[in-house]
Formats: sequence, structure tokens, C-alpha cells
Amino acid sequence: QFVELQGKKLYEQLKEQYPEKQVFFVYGDVGVEQREEVRSYCEKNNNAIIVASYQTFSTGINIKNLHNLIFASPTKSFTRVLQSIGRGLRLKEGKEKCIVYDLYDYQYGDVRNIRTCNYTFKHFLERLKIYKNEGFEVEFEKTITL
Repeated sequence: QFVELQGKKLYEQLKEQYPEKQVFFVYGDVGVEQREEVRSYCEKNNNAIIVASYQTFSTGINIKNLHNLIFASPTKSFTRVLQSIGRGLRLKEGKEKCIVYDLYDYQYGDVRNIRTCNYTFKHFLERLKIYKNEGFEVEFEKTITL
């Protein structure tokens, strides 16, 4: 729902923070030809960052050169989560792993009482169950406030 607004902000921050990288923003208003150009560039180069919505990059995209994924949108869909992780797990020569960064927010409510927590945190807990059930290694890092 906030892909364009928040995605654009993240895109601009990444462009500023990583001027040596080619940063792309792909969401619903980006045409198929442009998406293919982004995919092709990223497959051949190691200096790219893609900010993309689930809707545009969770299915039908084949980029073996993905080494990191960032989940910044609340979802609890088993299929969507695994399809997105599957994008990063595609093998390329020299690639040994893919790291998934799953961002979540729990600023509202009490984590000891799940009923009081916001949806982004509840959806994260569902994704965490998926990660555990599928045998993915999970590590937690300190929360960062933007």
C-alpha cells in the first residue's frame, strides 16, 4: 500500500549512501521492458541494488546474482515468502549463500502479549515460523530506527 511512497524514500537513501552502486526502484508503474533491463543488468554486474515490491519481483524473475534480500513489507504469505527467498537461492558460479534481512516493527503493544502488537510484528512472527520450519538459520540484530 505504501510501496511508492516508502520505496521511493528507501531508493533515494540508498542512492545517496552508495553512490558507487547502480540503484534501481521497481514497482507497479515500472514497465515490463524496464524490469527486464534491470534484471539483465543485475545478472551481469555486482554493483547493483534493487528496491522492488513483492508484486513485481516475487514471481517470474530469474536473477542468479542476488546475494542479499531485504523484506521491508509486512506479509505472512507462505508462498510469497518462499518464492521471494527462492529468488536469492538460485545458484551462480562463486555464490555460496544469500542473506535475507527481514525488517519488522514492534513499537506498538507489548511483545509479551501478542494481541496488543501491531500487524507488522504479527506478520513477522508468522514469517519467523516459516524460516524455522524450513530450516533457515536465523539471527537477530539490534533494531535500527530511521
